[in-house]
Amino acid sequence: MSITFAGTTMVSDTLPVSARFSPDAAADGDGAWVVSWCPGRLFGRNQAITAMVLAQHVAEGHGRDAYTEAWAAELHLSAAEVLELLAPVLGEQGQISATRSA
Repeated sequence: MSITFAGTTMVSDTLPVSARFSPDAAADGDGAWVVSWCPGRLFGRNQAITAMVLAQHVAEGHGRDAYTEAWAAELHLSAAEVLELLAPVLGEQGQISATRSA
């Protein structure tokens, strides 16, 4: 997978996930990144990148491993929450493994 950065958007070339910067998204007026598979959540740029990488990691079948746990924590989510959020996006392709561990 590669992630294409184009100003205020990030797009995966292999997965149906993306992120976009919204200048009006945050209450502080500084804007925030909105990630397609994390509805209702706002992120900083680095967190948006982490979310994109995490989606690919899970899509590759890694499930609940140390990387998933650590990257989920960066997003203030648990690995279980990540797998639940990604299931509708990746589950149709059979790419989610909730029980696999490293």
